[in-house]
Amino acid sequence: MFDARRLKCLESLLLNLEVCPLRASQYDTFNTAAAGLAKKGGRFKHFKGIATLESISDLRETPDRVILTILDGMGLLESNQRQRLESCLDMRIQASHPGDADITMLNLESLFSDLSTLVFKNPKLAV
Repeated sequence: MFDARRLKCLESLLLNLEVCPLRASQYDTFNTAAAGLAKKGGRFKHFKGIATLESISDLRETPDRVILTILDGMGLLESNQRQRLESCLDMRIQASHPGDADITMLNLESLFSDLSTLVFKNPKLAV
């Protein structure tokens, strides 16, 4: 059972987040980085590129792991941050397809803490 006070804190965290659409120049920067990353070797050798993004709708159609990889390649996330956010993504996927591994309050607190620290309070990701 979730502690109502803790759940209220998590809800207030989510409600206080501002999501801003990207400006056209930011799509250009993202597209250029994705194209360059597709040519890069090393830890990005499996990245094959993406279709050009021109709107928030295009971004919504791009798989989350691909976006995280591009942000990593752009230097906006470091490898460890990307991996932690991929763990958050895994938990989100598991929660939407429940099985015998319950999502606990501690799991949620960890997930929201990672999102808050690595995304919403990350000055490199400010728009």
